[in-house]
Amino acid sequence: MHQVGGVFLEKLLNADAGDHRGSRIPCGQGHEAAFVDYRIKQVTTVLSEIGIKRAYYHCQKCGKGLIPKDKDLDLENTSFSPGVRRMMARVGAKESFEDGRSDSRKNWPMWWSPSRR
Repeated sequence: MHQVGGVFLEKLLNADAGDHRGSRIPCGQGHEAAFVDYRIKQVTTVLSEIGIKRAYYHCQKCGKGLIPKDKDLDLENTSFSPGVRRMMARVGAKESFEDGRSDSRKNWPMWWSPSRR
């Protein structure tokens, strides 16, 4: 059942066609970043692992890459959704690392892809 919910969530989050905001956007340092292409990010959610299509921009002057959708979805520098991070924090605050790891494997097996085992 979680997988079905994950499919719907993935479709919903990708309904914006990658959140393309035009050929150029402000980079945040007073320059403009140019659209380069779309990037797919695998994200672990409470429902399942999903792929999110995001527009990638690059600022030539400061060498910085930007993905506005990551900021909007609170996914910058992480592949865990905000809901998963909250659940991880609750488990971590209440149990030792080993107990929390064991409990999370038992209670949320969909988070434990082969790369995380």
